[in-house]
Amino acid sequence: MMNWNDLQNLLSKPGPASGGLLPRMLAITSLASMVLVSQGCLTVGDDFTSEVTWIQRDKTTRQEIESKVGQPFRVGYDTGLLTFTYGFYRYSVFRPTRTKDLTVRFNKDGTVNSYSFASSFDEDKSSMAK
Repeated sequence: MMNWNDLQNLLSKPGPASGGLLPRMLAITSLASMVLVSQGCLTVGDDFTSEVTWIQRDKTTRQEIESKVGQPFRVGYDTGLLTFTYGFYRYSVFRPTRTKDLTVRFNKDGTVNSYSFASSFDEDKSSMAK
């Protein structure tokens, strides 16, 4: 199955000297469409653990987050706080789309200020409802 990272790798490679960017983009779009139709799904982002109850405000560090969850999908600032966003999105032609997001905001000292986790995966919804 081709994922978003595979498509990004294709886009980052230099195109043929005679082809230019437009033919390469059309080829990649066609390839992505064929993969989506033939496989029935496309994923964006890297899967990460849904178990987040170990995260503690003002105690868990940025290094612990990166060690247990991995590299963030997106990095930015929210109200002046460094913010990591982890996202995993599974789009499907034949089944409902499933997504999950973890957003972690860090204090200036590198500890967690706040975090939020949301998921539409059935196994996460059932475990959180307990």
